[in-house]
Amino acid sequence: MIWKEVEESKGRYEVSDLGLVRNTRRKKDSKVLKRYIEKHGYCRVSLSIDGRILKKYIHVLVAQAFIPNPERKEEVNHKDLDKTNNKKSNLEWVTKQENIDHYIRSKHGK
Repeated sequence: MIWKEVEESKGRYEVSDLGLVRNTRRKKDSKVLKRYIEKHGYCRVSLSIDGRILKKYIHVLVAQAFIPNPERKEEVNHKDLDKTNNKKSNLEWVTKQENIDHYIRSKHGK
């Protein structure tokens, strides 16, 4: 498992290529954060940064840390359609239309 710093966390949080997020304030016993599943099925975590609570989707944190996005695509697609599978290998940057097309193809077997 590989860990990288969450971009905007000022060194307080890390995300893994397997879709885990941990608090790194205490390096010795850094704890994996509890994930919450939103009503639409996506997993998120709450990060406390500068006195503010930021709710972040795990799949977006993984993609930002591990998947290059030279075309600056705006959405992250779950290749297997499982919104709880936030492993790097299951994610890809896509446009909104590519995301819609993938869902339609996958659901209709085309």
